[in-house]
Amino acid sequence: MDEENYTSEQEDNASEQENGELEPEEKKKWNRKRKIITIVVIVAAILILAGATVIGIIYHYIGKINIEETKDVDVDSAISEMADELDIDTDSKDKDEIVDEIEKSLNDDESDSSETDSDTVTSVNDTNLQNYNTMSADVMSDPDVTNILLIGTDTRDTSERGRSDSMILVSLNTRTNKLLMFSFLRDIYIYIPGVGSTRLNHAYAYGGAELTMQTIEGNFGIEIDKYVKVDFFSFIEAIDAVGGVDITVTDAEAELINEYLGEINNLVGDKSGSDKLSCGGDLHLNGKQALCYARIRYIGTDFERTRRQRDVLNQVLEKVENMSLGELDTFLDTVLPLITTNISSSEIFSYMMNASEYTSYTRVADSIPISGTYSFMTVRGMSVIGIDFTQNANILRNNIYGD
Repeated sequence: MDEENYTSEQEDNASEQENGELEPEEKKKWNRKRKIITIVVIVAAILILAGATVIGIIYHYIGKINIEETKDVDVDSAISEMADELDIDTDSKDKDEIVDEIEKSLNDDESDSSETDSDTVTSVNDTNLQNYNTMSADVMSDPDVTNILLIGTDTRDTSERGRSDSMILVSLNTRTNKLLMFSFLRDIYIYIPGVGSTRLNHAYAYGGAELTMQTIEGNFGIEIDKYVKVDFFSFIEAIDAVGGVDITVTDAEAELINEYLGEINNLVGDKSGSDKLSCGGDLHLNGKQALCYARIRYIGTDFERTRRQRDVLNQVLEKVENMSLGELDTFLDTVLPLITTNISSSEIFSYMMNASEYTSYTRVADSIPISGTYSFMTVRGMSVIGIDFTQNANILRNNIYGD
C-alpha cells in the first residue's frame, strides 16, 4: 500500500468517526450495553408491577377491616347515660351510690360467698388508687415493642356495649423476636379511672376499648395504644372459617358447653338443641361450641378459662399459618370484616408484610395475675380477685421489655 492510499484510508476512518459511525468492536460493546440496559429496565418494570400488585392485594384486604379512630373517654357521661337507662334517681344519690347501682346491674354472677369486711375493702380500694397514681405516671415503652390488646366482648346486641369477656395482650418484640400473650382475668379487682375499684371487665362498659386500655396501662405501667375487638358472633364465624378446632374436652366441660349452647343457639337463630355434645373426649368443635368452651369459668375458676381462650387462639394461628393461598383468601374475606380496630391501615400493612417473620418468633403465654400474687374477695356481691399489682407489673415489664 502506497503512502497516498494509506493516508486516504485514515482520512475515511476519521470521517466515519466524525459522522458518528463506530468501529465494529465498539459497536459490539455498545450493543451489549444496550441489551443490558434494556433487560434491567424490563426487570425493574416487572418488579415495580409485582410490588404494586402485592401492595394492591394487601390494601384490598385491609379495606375489609373496620378501622376506627381512638375515641376520647368521657366516663361521667357514660355513667349518666347508664343511670338513665336503669332509671336511677341521680338527684338523690351521689356518684359513688350511682356507681354502686350500676355495678349491681353489671354483675352477671352473684357470689355465694359472704361479703369481704368493709375495712378490708376500703384498704384495698386505697391501695388500688395509690398503685394507679404511681404506675400511670411511670408507663414503660420501647420502639421495638408493640402491645396490642385483643378484646372479646360479651355483646349480644349491636345496640349495647357490653363487657369485655376476654382480654389478651399480644406483645411483639422485634429486638428479642418474642411474641407474648398475657391473658388478664376479667375478675381482677382494679382501679378504673373515673369509676373506682371494680372488676376489670367493667371498664369496657364504662368506656369501651379505650378505657380498658387506659385501665390496664395505668395499673401495670405498660404502654398500650392499639386494640383489636370482636364480639360473640365474630368469634363464631372466625372459628368456622378455619374449619373448627380440635380440643380435648372433659365430661364436665361438655355439660357446660351444652348449657351455654342454649343461649348461643337462641342468639344465632338455631334450634335450641343444635350442636350439643353427647360427652367429652378429643372433639372437633365448631364456632358455637368453641365459643361456649372458651367461656367456661366454673371449672378451674377464671384461670382455666383464660387458658382455654389461649388454646383456641393458638389453634387458629397454627391453622392460618398452614393455609394455602386459596384457603387464606377465603378466610380473610370472611374474618376481616368482623374485626374492629384502631390500628391504622399503614400499620396493618406493615404487620402483614412481616407476618411470615412473626410466625417464627418464640411464643410465651401466661395469665395475670401470676400464681401466688392474688386472693379472692367478695365485693358488692361479686367474686373478685385482689392482686399484688407491684409483683404482676414487674413480671409483665420484665417479659415485655427485658432481654
